Amino acid sequence: MKALIISRGRKVEGLGDASEDALFAHLTLGQSVDAACMALGMESIRIAAGGAMPVTGDERVLVIPADVFITSTLLEAFVTAGQVGGSVRLAVRRTASVDFALPLQDVEVVPLSNEDKARMPQGALAAQERAATEKVLLDVFICRASEVSTADLTTLRTACAPLLVEKRELVSQVRLPLLPMNAVNGSPTMLFPFTSSVCVAVRHWVHVLWLNQLAPGILLNLVMRQQKLKTLFKAISGLSFKREDLLQRVASIHPTARVHPSAHVEGSVIGPNAVVGARASVRQSVVAEGAEIGEHATILSSTVGRNSYVTPKTFMVWCAIYPDAVVGNFKLQVSLVGRGAHVNVWAGMIDAKFQGSVRVELDGKLQSTERSFLGSCIGHGAQVAAKVLIHPGRVVPNGTIIVMRPDEVISEIPSTMTPGVPMVRDGGTLKPLASMK
Repeated sequence: MKALIISRGRKVEGLGDASEDALFAHLTLGQSVDAACMALGMESIRIAAGGAMPVTGDERVLVIPADVFITSTLLEAFVTAGQVGGSVRLAVRRTASVDFALPLQDVEVVPLSNEDKARMPQGALAAQERAATEKVLLDVFICRASEVSTADLTTLRTACAPLLVEKRELVSQVRLPLLPMNAVNGSPTMLFPFTSSVCVAVRHWVHVLWLNQLAPGILLNLVMRQQKLKTLFKAISGLSFKREDLLQRVASIHPTARVHPSAHVEGSVIGPNAVVGARASVRQSVVAEGAEIGEHATILSSTVGRNSYVTPKTFMVWCAIYPDAVVGNFKLQVSLVGRGAHVNVWAGMIDAKFQGSVRVELDGKLQSTERSFLGSCIGHGAQVAAKVLIHPGRVVPNGTIIVMRPDEVISEIPSTMTPGVPMVRDGGTLKPLASMK
């Protein structure tokens, strides 16, 4: 079976990149999907929208739009179940991993059929009501080559019958800060999934961010499957076979990476030639090839792209950093930083909304992300200087430079100042504090 990766010409809203060039861990979305197909022994053929079909007739093919990310685990389950029979479309129940990145995706949500409910595993995620009542139809198909039109894939949505694929995941409750409205549902916690079975239609910068928040769990689940003996040793040494405990203790560190003996790394993937400095802490994160984490920095549930630099003492949580970026912020949360961008010390990404959810622009309209906690997107090559505050859900366009107000800078220091007298900034110079009363 061949895999046809068909471009729909979609770009990531807020960044302007083609969706297949979006960041995922140490690769791009396109490279990740190609690797997933290769892992199943399938040749992946990329086709531009409206381009000539390389295969025709009754040969069965796998069809994936170029803007759709799918992991090898979920792809394998779908291909195995759909090898025989008619044309099928991937369907998954609304579990925590599906809901995590569901907002703003253009997918179909439909009720589970009676047949779906009859096949549901005993007690599967019973605590999640939506998982027991609804499923999501995704644009991943198995069909005859003659049914595929590279100009329009919408016909496949009606020609292909939904094939519900069961997937396993570990779900933990993550506490949120106590605000008047923590989230749309008012809950002080959110469900965070660990799974290697993920499929996301990437059309907005928030999808890139959310996908990279899931990346450590995806990669570590794959590592645990590939290195079963090492995982077994970790389980025995920790006296626990629970998957959540293993995910915390297991780390994949490349032999060429340099991790300082005083640094703490757990549940993370550290790539070739990466550097983790003294007293740094990296937890449930991905640090790609050549990236450097400065001394005393803290990286939690984040992705740091190739050759990026996180300066010493930086605190970063639930962020995604494209390659060649520099982050020197004291505290950066739930934000996306583009390729070659620079976020300076004291730049502020406000990342919480006290009432309702953060809205972002999509297709010229403000739409809800169903999140009360969300930072901003710093575009490729953009620079954000000190003392710049940005509201949640905003996009700093590619190449933009934002600096502080000139009247906030002391440009003139009087030569006659009395030692010991408190001075205060006023209009770019200094005046005695007492004169300002």
